[in-house]
Amino acid sequence: SMSLLVTSRERLDLDEEQVLELAPLPYVGPQSEALRLLTARATRWRQADTSADRDTYRVIAERLEGLPLAIELAAARLEIWSPAQLLEELEGPIGALGDRSRSRAPRHRSIAATIAWSWRLLDDAERRLLRCLACFADSFDWPAIAAIASDRSLADQLQGLLHKSLVTQDGRDRRRFRLHALVRSFVLEASAGDAEEAEEVEAARSRHAHYYLARAAELLAGRPWHPSATSVKEIE
Repeated sequence: SMSLLVTSRERLDLDEEQVLELAPLPYVGPQSEALRLLTARATRWRQADTSADRDTYRVIAERLEGLPLAIELAAARLEIWSPAQLLEELEGPIGALGDRSRSRAPRHRSIAATIAWSWRLLDDAERRLLRCLACFADSFDWPAIAAIASDRSLADQLQGLLHKSLVTQDGRDRRRFRLHALVRSFVLEASAGDAEEAEEVEAARSRHAHYYLARAAELLAGRPWHPSATSVKEIE
């Protein structure tokens, strides 16, 4: 028999396949792996002591949610920006993250190009669902998805996006899903440039708002509300 080690953006969907998902680096805290990678790459590009800017680097690593390619591309911008300027630029379009290195494939020279490459490989139904999911600022569950996205093949589309690594399952609760912040930003930016898609996003946002208003009303109905971590998280 033969064993093959295959790396891919998408599962092969073979019966014999054993999937090992590569998650982003841990990025929370002052000793995270994402922060260590960022400071190591920052030293290369800035050729200066990084300790004075450690708090800013920590915020950058957390903003990029531990995505190694995003960290590499962000560090490359430190050749022209200070850490504070880089953090400010991350508030804008994701096109700010890029690198002219010829050692990278063209689709890996910017975060926008990387996500756009995956976006082009989706079918129309998967793109519609992704536009709906971009309405969620944090994690979400199946009832919430079903409330804002209506399609007979919704489960198939969600699994397709999972298998293409554009949607991930929450590490603490596999029943919840989320978009990486950079994927969400790309989808919203791309949709804003098309009138029909922008209207579609606004309609999904309206359904999103109605769903969570109804959920909040259910939680608060007929009893005084005493805020707790569980109840606040449920409303969020």
